[in-house]
Amino acid sequence: MQNFVALALMGAASAMVMTEQDFDFIQYIAKHNKNYKSVEEYIMRKANFDALTVEINHLNSIQSSSVHGHNKFSDWTKAEYESILGLKNMPEPTVDPKSFAPLTNAPIANDINWVTAGKVVPVKDQAQCGSCWAFATTASTESSWAIDYNLSTTNNTIISISEQQLVSCSSSFGNQGCNGGWYYYAWDYMIGTAQVSDSAYPYTSGNLGITGKCKAVTGGVVSTIGPSPADYVEVAANPTAM
Repeated sequence: MQNFVALALMGAASAMVMTEQDFDFIQYIAKHNKNYKSVEEYIMRKANFDALTVEINHLNSIQSSSVHGHNKFSDWTKAEYESILGLKNMPEPTVDPKSFAPLTNAPIANDINWVTAGKVVPVKDQAQCGSCWAFATTASTESSWAIDYNLSTTNNTIISISEQQLVSCSSSFGNQGCNGGWYYYAWDYMIGTAQVSDSAYPYTSGNLGITGKCKAVTGGVVSTIGPSPADYVEVAANPTAM
């Protein structure tokens, strides 16, 4: 990678021209340790990066409530990115949305930031495994547990829970590991099996995109769902229900 970058820099220097986009892309390569196999691939990756730069700049110019930027996927094609999305080719379960009555004995805040409240685990990386479903399941479980646990104690605790357990162990409920899955199926699995901490069952599928064989874990239990599917619901898509 270093030799290729050096050649690119020398080529730019010999032409006496290096655009801001060229420089940004060279920095991007170094930051994310990118390694391209040919000049053709370099040109293709830079084109992807440049096109996304235009989109990012446009979004940042018209939106004040969010900030957009590059990440390690910025040089990928759309097909490459979609290949790691874990909901592909999966039939969607039927789950009836439920509405909840407002809490009558407690004040409801106009807004709340669960991140600053310490109820959200820092962003994780599914890497080269189509396991977004497992990360979605786990993120909501982590936060739900932290909110519920802290309502009844004086602790302010949130624990990182194992996505790998869901990836490797919930196939009998309909999930397909790195080839896709549904959070509903993962919660069904958790009705009968406790989900353990990330430290007890660390994430490994992202390295090579391999689902991995389910391992028995005796310690580190954090959370369960249950005892029936009625204990998890899909909240109706309106502000009152949310």
